[in-house]
Amino acid sequence: MRDASPRLRIITVALATAALACGSAAAKPPPVRPVSVSVQCGIDTARRTGCDLVISFFQSVNTRRYARACSLLGDELREKTGGERCPAIIAADGPQRYAIRGARIVESRVGIVVSIWLPEFDHFRELRWLAIIAPERGQLRIIETRPV
Repeated sequence: MRDASPRLRIITVALATAALACGSAAAKPPPVRPVSVSVQCGIDTARRTGCDLVISFFQSVNTRRYARACSLLGDELREKTGGERCPAIIAADGPQRYAIRGARIVESRVGIVVSIWLPEFDHFRELRWLAIIAPERGQLRIIETRPV
């Protein structure tokens, strides 16, 4: 029995240490800034503004300001993202690791190429999307997204 007590103490300390490590990892703030930003974002004002809008969207998501993130979507895209439930739908995905890969003009609108990483078992899958930026109701919004 004496041998079990030191072992039990060691196991207890190890479990407590692991629990603290997991707790502090969970408490770690989500990423706010993109992993990288394409130099194409600096070509002109339109692209810079489009990149800033997409960054603002992900910053809102990653700081849990889901209603703000939804407000940056165009009406049709917000409706596709749950309409009034948009904040809850976006919140369900949690924080997003993202990068701005490029910026280009698409049919007289600004298109921002974005990578996001989705967790899959023991790795992450990178998905690339084109976010189309255009004015709607007097404000620039993300009006469409499509895979690229």
